[in-house]
Amino acid sequence: HLFSAVPRPRVVVLADVPRLTEPQRAGLNRFVEGGGGLLVVLGPRVDREAYNEQLFRDGRGWLPARLEKVESVKPEAAPSLDVQRFLHPALELFKDEPRCTLGQAAYPQWWKVQVPTSAQGSVAALLTNGDPWLISKGHGLGHVLLSTLPMDASWGGRLPKTWEFPVLVHELLLALAEARGSGFNVRLGEGLRLPHAPAALQPLGPVPVTLFRPDGGAVTRTASAWPFVWHRLGPPGLYAVQVGNGPRWPVVVHADPGESDLTPASAAERRQLAELMNLHGAEGTALPADGNRSDEPLDLWQLFIAGVVVLLCCEVWLTRRLVLARGR
Repeated sequence: HLFSAVPRPRVVVLADVPRLTEPQRAGLNRFVEGGGGLLVVLGPRVDREAYNEQLFRDGRGWLPARLEKVESVKPEAAPSLDVQRFLHPALELFKDEPRCTLGQAAYPQWWKVQVPTSAQGSVAALLTNGDPWLISKGHGLGHVLLSTLPMDASWGGRLPKTWEFPVLVHELLLALAEARGSGFNVRLGEGLRLPHAPAALQPLGPVPVTLFRPDGGAVTRTASAWPFVWHRLGPPGLYAVQVGNGPRWPVVVHADPGESDLTPASAAERRQLAELMNLHGAEGTALPADGNRSDEPLDLWQLFIAGVVVLLCCEVWLTRRLVLARGR
């Protein structure tokens, strides 16, 4: 395809694909590692075991989460998209839209998944019951987005019937298409891609590449082939990269947008946190919810004002005593 006039695709969509062959898996892996975007939409035809064993691979594959099972509820109890818990940057425009109907997209069935921290995946959007809807993960230089809901009429879903659906798909695909063009702006968990060495250094063979960290430290690796990929730079912050003795180029690792979600934790999330960190009360019960706390905090300024009032009262009382004593 070297002389083909057809440009290389920037986004691949797997819409309810049952399973992939070995050549397809290898091709998609190279595509994402090279900077491509991949949207995986789960549905009723998906083979759970094939996805877990061949694509998730205990967190080592490009699939952001492990598939658990298909959850089913009655239509009247069906969860919908939680618009206020959209964490992906591509979904920000829907959160402030007063007439947004995405919150009415209810699904009586959805894929229940597990997102382990070791897989470098992060929840990008939630359902109203707290289960993940979109899970994001960086893989190599590319990005993968997993939807636990089908984006068609499967399972009686209402998402395609909302007027924002075309805009939603456009924004998600646009965000994935820009994965390769991110340059020196890197998402957390992704790698930095250097396309080629400077022209003056190319005849010299292997070239040292130095990464300067935000804490002042530096790490040097040898680039023997180009393009050179530096996988998983580190925590969010401002870095710099230097090829040979050339100039330093700034590199920014962006923080996970999910960390800015200030939505209060649900009762199930609080219990999970208490079990994980072994946080229990005196009687061995889990941490209480915020609304059940009996020890309300008292601001220090209230104590200060009360002390000033008491001192003024004492001063008035002493002054009155002195005046009465002199009058006698």
